[in-house]
Amino acid sequence: MTLGEASLLDPVFARPPRTRRSTGELIASTEITAGWHHSAGDGPPEYGYSATLTVAARTRSVSGSFPQLALGLVLDTPHKRIGANAITTLKPLPTLGLPAAFAVVDRAYTDQQSTHFAQPARELGYRLALDYKVDQRGVQGSVHGALLIDGGLACPLIPDRLAQATTGLADTAIRAPSDELTALISAREPYLLRLKQSPNADGTVRFQCPAAGTSPSLTCPRFDRLHQHGPNRPTAVNLTHTRQRAAHPAAKPRILPPQPDHKTGELPRICQQHTITVRKDDLGHLDKFRQDLPYLSPSWRGTYSPARAMTEGLNGRLKGHDLDLGIPRTGSPTAASPRPSWSPCSSPSPTTTSSTSGATPISPQTSPTHPPTSSRSQQSTSTAHRSRAAAGHRPSHNPHFRSPCRTTQPGAGIAMPSDANSDLHQRPDTTRAFQDTCSAAPKPGRTRFGTS
Repeated sequence: MTLGEASLLDPVFARPPRTRRSTGELIASTEITAGWHHSAGDGPPEYGYSATLTVAARTRSVSGSFPQLALGLVLDTPHKRIGANAITTLKPLPTLGLPAAFAVVDRAYTDQQSTHFAQPARELGYRLALDYKVDQRGVQGSVHGALLIDGGLACPLIPDRLAQATTGLADTAIRAPSDELTALISAREPYLLRLKQSPNADGTVRFQCPAAGTSPSLTCPRFDRLHQHGPNRPTAVNLTHTRQRAAHPAAKPRILPPQPDHKTGELPRICQQHTITVRKDDLGHLDKFRQDLPYLSPSWRGTYSPARAMTEGLNGRLKGHDLDLGIPRTGSPTAASPRPSWSPCSSPSPTTTSSTSGATPISPQTSPTHPPTSSRSQQSTSTAHRSRAAAGHRPSHNPHFRSPCRTTQPGAGIAMPSDANSDLHQRPDTTRAFQDTCSAAPKPGRTRFGTS
């Protein structure tokens, strides 16, 4: 199963830490474990918690519908324990019988130390699909003579134009690559080291020289000289057969070593041997950049792009938690109709009620279900409602909700319009007008706030 990892802000209602103007005293927030969350943009930071989310995703090779399924969630102080929190969400998944495939993460996880995220994720059986910042693209380092280029190991004699194809490129050029960049990325692949053996329990991986093996991806005079590889025998090739043409050595890229070439003892290990063994500590801090798909290749895009799209889609739903999902709007979600205007002064008189469900209006004095209450009960109820409304309380959509200014027939549902509560929550001036109307209007019948 392909998984997407992301971090998003969970804001709090408490005031952030601040300095008192009169005395200069530092006042702490009641949310002592919250912190300032800096997003990827240039906007101001927000105070709250950081939510690490693990989402089940799919690649483009999978057809059919796929649910937006969150498999793990961890709340923590922003920018703290980012990699460790992601691993916390991944550890319980094998107990659920979910197979491990790719872990697709954004650039916040690429910056984590390899011991905090990359190595534990590989130990759990996941392969990584990563993205990089502008200053991290291109040649990132080397190990045993092989160059680490955009997370993949490549031949040390790869043409410089191919090795530096992504160096200094802006994010816009990466998201929408040009034809030239696409051609350079495609030309890189024959120079990449091939996986000879998958990681074992210790995280050790074996890679093979691209000129070695029974089906090399390029030709190298240095390899032929060191390993006494004689010239190829002449063979007849059917030029109309695509696979035969591609398999012929003349159709493959050819390495151009420097002249005169280095002595055998001075050559890197990848040139002296057919394969190299890379242990989890050989790359040091650069191990956090290593990934299992060629960067910007079709296979990388087919895995990274849909997984990130599904992750961001679920992030958007979580960030819209203030929306009332219990009362869906009609019409297209992209072109929702505007909310109708509502004013407490336009509500019907408390003596009669117009039921939106088609029920017959009744008088609260003659309600067969609710007997009248005393004036003391009405006064205490009105005071309690004003205090709750002033505090920004948003009553839940209870089918037995009784408005202090309107009375409904039993079973008719909520008399107040569906957007009235949200208007009260968002506009203090409307709340004040609503309180004045409630206190001034006569209150015959039962007007208790809450459930009946």
